[in-house]
Amino acid sequence: MNRLKNENGATLIIVLLVLVIFSISVSLLSFQINNMSAQFKKTETAIEAKHLADMGEEYYKAYVNKTVQNDPDLVDLAFLNTQFMSSKIVMIDSESYSSFEIMPLNISEVGDIFIIEYEIKGTVGTEEAVNNSEIKIEIFIN
Repeated sequence: MNRLKNENGATLIIVLLVLVIFSISVSLLSFQINNMSAQFKKTETAIEAKHLADMGEEYYKAYVNKTVQNDPDLVDLAFLNTQFMSSKIVMIDSESYSSFEIMPLNISEVGDIFIIEYEIKGTVGTEEAVNNSEIKIEIFIN
């Protein structure tokens, strides 16, 4: 009976138990924070790639508009194929490997309307976002 009443060392066991529980909690919490941080970075680069694809689309529309307005009398299918059927990569930031690529897919003519179909691929690191669209150019003959 004397043995059960002896409490020498009980405090040590309680302190060790609390330390073990605390250590496990801290390691699980740090693992969770690390995973959340990685997920946040991945989501952020995906959004940035989508914004680059959108920016590339606006850039390409402005480029086509300016080229066509500079020489409206020369606009025909051959002119458009010469001017716009080659791919173009625009580098935004070499450090983060941010760029967008303009890839014309097809140029067709329907009456007085020319249609340029293209794909814009925004890239940030290894994340990519793709926009497919078309530009319609209507020619009015005076």
